[in-house]
Amino acid sequence: MIGLSLISIAGNFVLGFPCYINIKWMLLIIFAGWALLHSKTDKQIYFWKVVFFVVITYIVIPLGWFDSGGSDNLTLAYMFLLMICTTFFFWGKTRLFLIVSQIGVIMTLLIIKHLFPESIAQYDNINTFYDRLFQTPLTLLAGFLFLRIFANAYNSERIRLNHLVRFDPLTNLYNRRSLDIELEKILETLEQKEGETYLLFFDIDDFKLINDENGHSFGDQVLIELADFTRRLFSDQGIVSRWGGDEFAVLFHGSKSELLKKLDKLHRYKIGISTGVVKITHSEKSVDELFKHADQALYQAKNEGKNRYYFSY
Repeated sequence: MIGLSLISIAGNFVLGFPCYINIKWMLLIIFAGWALLHSKTDKQIYFWKVVFFVVITYIVIPLGWFDSGGSDNLTLAYMFLLMICTTFFFWGKTRLFLIVSQIGVIMTLLIIKHLFPESIAQYDNINTFYDRLFQTPLTLLAGFLFLRIFANAYNSERIRLNHLVRFDPLTNLYNRRSLDIELEKILETLEQKEGETYLLFFDIDDFKLINDENGHSFGDQVLIELADFTRRLFSDQGIVSRWGGDEFAVLFHGSKSELLKKLDKLHRYKIGISTGVVKITHSEKSVDELFKHADQALYQAKNEGKNRYYFSY
């Protein structure tokens, strides 16, 4: 906004407009600079943003309207940009107040011009032409820059949300929904696949004690480190997911001998883990049935002493 104001002041000077026409731009520079200097916390930033938009709406826009020719200049275009920014930067009652204010101000200015045309500054056609020639690309450029910021923010948020739909936010592993989708695909195409596919379902032994004794932040770090270790261990032959809490699930495609080697490495990890293993066959008709068998195998591993794996046949 400061840059836009400086460019406008320079343009008005080159085009020979009177000095008082730059009051609105000077006011913008002063308030923008003041807001930047006094915006240290999120609350302060929001407060000064509201003040800044109120000043533009009730002071800068009317000044520009009266001293630049009313609707013969680009005040309406700047008001449109202001409304776009208001919609993006604010929400709730503040946004509603500002939008209603902006509509009310522009309607009032139109009425004043109609009833009191002599109150609007008038300029030669050639000055008006050169002003439009200068201000139009400036307005379009400002609109492009604002909309690019909003578009980039929207795309970043869309990418983030799409990621959250598929991945667990703590461990960045696939989430339960993603694994269910992969399992459904496997069940539908099992006859076409070569080799063997296994479902591993495991959790951390006595994880509640870990949380109780060391705190939940420590427990989260344990989950993150285990997730990283499991991802590296199975990344070449499987899909690893966080099922929920301290429960993890792995889809492994390979021979039983290869799986046993990886299970031995998994169970030499620095904390105790119990694992239930199910070979996926035609007898399982659904994802729920698969996990029921895997869960039974997991609890069998715990009943046999924990920190071990158990195959469900």
